[in-house]
Amino acid sequence: MRTTFHTAVVAGHASATMAPAETPTCRTLKTFDGAGNCRTNAETLSFAFEPVKVRRSGEGEWRLRYNGRTARADGASEYGPFLWAEGTNDIQSLMLSDETHILWHSARSSGAVIRFMNCEEG
Repeated sequence: MRTTFHTAVVAGHASATMAPAETPTCRTLKTFDGAGNCRTNAETLSFAFEPVKVRRSGEGEWRLRYNGRTARADGASEYGPFLWAEGTNDIQSLMLSDETHILWHSARSSGAVIRFMNCEEG
């Protein structure tokens, strides 16, 4: 059975007491800037979620690893949204659209980027 982004997050939740979670690999399908200009690219990223202080619903604090970075993310549920910042003039959000697609919105003082991604087991 393939691991989807959602099942990997749920497995990350379960991994607090079990084996480490799968790390899905995500491929960018389309990217938009803050003005709505679109470009197609082939960016590939991996995301790993580790529960820090998470309720059964998935709400709480998560450790997020992606693109060589580690961040503390707040999750509203196991489906997201997940919110974090990479600095003082930055906000990031990640939300599941379905079991294999996510929306990643990055807003910085230099502008916004919205990525539509397809994620599956890496």
